[in-house]
Amino acid sequence: MEQPPVITPPEVVKLMDEKSVPFVIVDVRDEDREIGWIRDSVSFPACDMTSRNLHDLMDGLVAAKVQLLVVHCMFSQTRGPKVAAAMMDVLGKKRLNAPQVRVLQGGFKGFRASLGDTRPELLQKKQRGG
Repeated sequence: MEQPPVITPPEVVKLMDEKSVPFVIVDVRDEDREIGWIRDSVSFPACDMTSRNLHDLMDGLVAAKVQLLVVHCMFSQTRGPKVAAAMMDVLGKKRLNAPQVRVLQGGFKGFRASLGDTRPELLQKKQRGG
């Protein structure tokens, strides 16, 4: 499987701010997502990934004309790159107009650290008692 290219946290922030490219952030963490997530990201836990639901997700994203998928886990060292590579494999077999797939450099931890306290609106966390 081909290794997916990376995208940096500042590049993702720019995408979020400019909204010039239809993109989706795919968070493949499992229960570790509970500590928080990137705003508007889609949860697609790596532990629940099957060929069927991966194909269904890719079909939906292609139909929505998404041009870029940004995939991450906690550190983007194992789960994120593995799922991103599987996405690239599925998309390569299915479509010519498929979105590009990138792995978020440093994962959620790297993204959160790169923001510091400057952009809290780009992060979300579960509300207590909800």
